[in-house]
Amino acid sequence: MKAIVICCLFPLLVLFISTIDGSARHRSSTHRFHHDVAFSFQIDASSPDVIITEPGAATLTVNSEVFRLTALVLSPAGPLTAVTIQVNGTERFKTKLANESDSTRRKFQLDFQLPLEEGRNVITVIAASGKATSRQIRTVIYERSTAAKPNLIVLAIGVSEYKDRRLNQPRAHEAADAFAKLMKTQEGGLYGSVQSLVLANGEANRTGILKGLSWLNSEAKSNNDIRVLFLSGAFVADHSRSAYFLSPEHEPKADPDFANVSFRSMFARLVDVRSPLLVFLDASSFSVDGNPGMRGINSFAREGHSAMYMCCDGDDGPLPRAAEYSPFATALLEGLRGDADLSIGAPKDGVINVAELQMWLEARVMVLTKGQRQPSFVTNGSISRTLPIFRPATVQP
Repeated sequence: MKAIVICCLFPLLVLFISTIDGSARHRSSTHRFHHDVAFSFQIDASSPDVIITEPGAATLTVNSEVFRLTALVLSPAGPLTAVTIQVNGTERFKTKLANESDSTRRKFQLDFQLPLEEGRNVITVIAASGKATSRQIRTVIYERSTAAKPNLIVLAIGVSEYKDRRLNQPRAHEAADAFAKLMKTQEGGLYGSVQSLVLANGEANRTGILKGLSWLNSEAKSNNDIRVLFLSGAFVADHSRSAYFLSPEHEPKADPDFANVSFRSMFARLVDVRSPLLVFLDASSFSVDGNPGMRGINSFAREGHSAMYMCCDGDDGPLPRAAEYSPFATALLEGLRGDADLSIGAPKDGVINVAELQMWLEARVMVLTKGQRQPSFVTNGSISRTLPIFRPATVQP
């Protein structure tokens, strides 16, 4: 009987021992596999760390062709040599950091507006430190939507010829026309539509200017539309320190309210509308009893949702004229054609914003006037300094 039991149990015992041995071999093999993997995977500690902070999502869809990209690049092991941005495999921007401070080369912050191509945009940020590189990728799908873009409304006023020839402003009306035509090129790019109205010489009388201001307001259909007022001519300040933009009908000894438009009246009309307002004032100022013509303008420019760029000649004589128009108008047109797309702390992004245009005008007008004039920029802060204004023709989609 015992022999029978042993014979029956023996196969089961062999099977049990085989199973234990097989499990042990499997654990040993698994252990060796993990051991090999652990030692074959190595991290290069010298590589920079690229952290894209905006956009946070790996893939997203937008309907604006200008996209904000922010990234933090850290390189604790050694200084950065370059940060590059590629869009769909093509290098779009590159910042070389060899001449930057050591702290900047170890912790570099990117923050700029990136023009997108229609459709899929694979954005790659690449950081280099010596021979070590790192990269991080985001995919942004741009779906063109004209309805989502703001519209641009431009009123350009230029007065070259006055009854009092001492007030004449060479080519002011031509500068106004050139400005309006240049802004028209933005239609379908940064803006859905661009409408412009040019008032030149005799058209820029008091009635024409007031009607033009009403038109500028009425065409802004939403708070996202952008209004632009360009003024080129002469202005004067009266005894009460009120400043007036002069129409061609201005009479030096007459009450300035009859033929001209005061800046107080002008801005009172314009601030009633909430859409952003950009004012470009290119004028020669004339004073009454030594009262500086510049006074009485700055305070009005601080009202509403507005920003003003202005440069004025004074009573101390005419400034040297640049090759094209006045120094301010020449610098403005040069800047919008591409020179104001600056590289300051970040690569050029192909779009000119409020701050870039301010910096360009300040530097360029100083050169054109041999240091005699520097433009002013006045705002109450309600308009973002990164607001895109213009995309030069060389990067139009």
